[in-house]
Parts: sequence; C-alpha cells; structure tokens
Amino acid sequence: MEKNRAAPASGAGRFRCSHRREYNPYLQNVQQELAPKLAAHRDAIYLNPKLFARVRTVYQTRDRLHLDPESQRLVEIVYDQFVHAGAALSDADKEKLKKMNEEASKLEDEFSRGLLDATKRAAYATTDKSAIAGLTDAQIAAAGASSIGAPRSTAMSICRCRTQRSSRI
Repeated sequence: MEKNRAAPASGAGRFRCSHRREYNPYLQNVQQELAPKLAAHRDAIYLNPKLFARVRTVYQTRDRLHLDPESQRLVEIVYDQFVHAGAALSDADKEKLKKMNEEASKLEDEFSRGLLDATKRAAYATTDKSAIAGLTDAQIAAAGASSIGAPRSTAMSICRCRTQRSSRI
C-alpha cells in the first residue's frame, strides 16, 4: 500500500505546489475542478471499512509478526493516518466528514486563488534600472522573465514562504 500510494501522492503534491506558485488560469481551473475529486479519492481510501479492517488487523497483531523496527513503525504510522483521517468513525460521522472534506478542499482552493491574486497585485514592477541597483544579473533576468510585470519591465513578487525564521531581539 505504501509503495502504491507514493506515486499519485507525489504527483498531486507537485501539482498543488506548481499551481499555487504560478499564475496560470488553466492550472487554476484544473485545480478548482480537481480539488473536490482529490478529497473524495482520499476519503475513498481512508474511510474504506474493509481496508481499515485489514490495517487494524495488522496493527493489532504487529507484535506477533516479528517485524523489524522500521516495519513496526510503518504499521503504526499507517494505522494512525487512517484513524486521524476518520476511519474509526461511525458511518454517519464518516458521511459528515466527507462533506466537510469536500467543502474544505473548495475553500482551500478559493483561499489559494485569492492569495495568488493578491501576490500578483502586490508585485513591484519597474523599468527604472536605478531602482534595482544592487541586484545580480541573474536576479534581474529572473524578474524580467516574470509574467507578473508589464512587458520589458523587471517585476518582483512577494515570496510566500511556508516557514520563516523567528528573530530574537
């Protein structure tokens, strides 16, 4: 299961990362269409009672299976993923969770679009070379290739980093 899950997950992850980084209306529309489908696909895996029963059986018998420490830990991680995704919920609660996951995927996409639009609007574009004094030629070339600014201008957008170092005073 772990090997089969890696390829689609990494592909979906790469798509989400690229569509959030680039302002491409086509990719944005594809993401809007795919977001609820990906959420439903994830739910179909993690909320599948037969699959969870198999995972739970392996988890409950893991001490008798003579697994190496890495495999033992993998069993625990996979079981925890299923439980945290809602596999142990009642059928009624699973249905509620599916609806919430679908709604959350749509809201996440909407938020991401808004953030990308705001980033685009907040970009700094200039044709004045003195305004970008101190930048390397590579930085200027990269900014000039940006689709955010006006033609033949140098454009720099805000970097939306996932993590920022905290500074101590």
